[in-house]
Amino acid sequence: MTSEILAIIFALILALAYHFGNQFIFKKKNVRNKLISFSAGISVTYLILELFPRFTAGALEIDQLIFLSVLFGFITHHLIEKNIYQHHHLKQDLKRLLSLEENIFSFFYHLIVGVLMIYLLKGHLVDGLLFFIPILSFTLINSLTTEPHISLVDSILNSSACLIGVISTIFIYDHIPAWFFYSILGFIIGIMMFSITRHHVPFGKKGKPEYFFIAFVIYSIIIIVSWYV
Repeated sequence: MTSEILAIIFALILALAYHFGNQFIFKKKNVRNKLISFSAGISVTYLILELFPRFTAGALEIDQLIFLSVLFGFITHHLIEKNIYQHHHLKQDLKRLLSLEENIFSFFYHLIVGVLMIYLLKGHLVDGLLFFIPILSFTLINSLTTEPHISLVDSILNSSACLIGVISTIFIYDHIPAWFFYSILGFIIGIMMFSITRHHVPFGKKGKPEYFFIAFVIYSIIIIVSWYV
């Protein structure tokens, strides 16, 4: 199976996870907390052990200015969200704008994920798989915590973003410079750093820390083994 076909399959799975994720309602809060904590453990472990070191190595080899992309990804998400909270006090307006922000960010986030999916799978199958698992987990858990989609068109558009990124990159892959791949990788890292610490990791008494720890141990072992494959 070629890397292009595998990337398309992964993109379709992500599309289904995004589209149908919030249709599943976990009435048992305990189950939901376990899933969120486990997913957060996978995301944090992958970000620290695999994604950021890979980005750092590439950025140092190309140009240190690429590190600005991480900062840009983090502060863009933060500033937009903070601006919405500070300048819109009506609950209805706040909910609408936060939903709009989430949809826009989700589209571009998954579009970039599609581009990176091709890049990583073409490099090494294991790299692509290690990337796909936390992204799928991140997408699914984010979907579970949102309200069901009101507009079918919006849902289909957002869920197809990764597939659009994959297919577009297949046709222009040979013309994309390495610095571009690392720049968008840094941007994704910045977004994930903000989203994971702000929304994904359970705050205060919420969550199940033992499941976070289990995910950390399991994915750490998988990543470390991959280093020697």
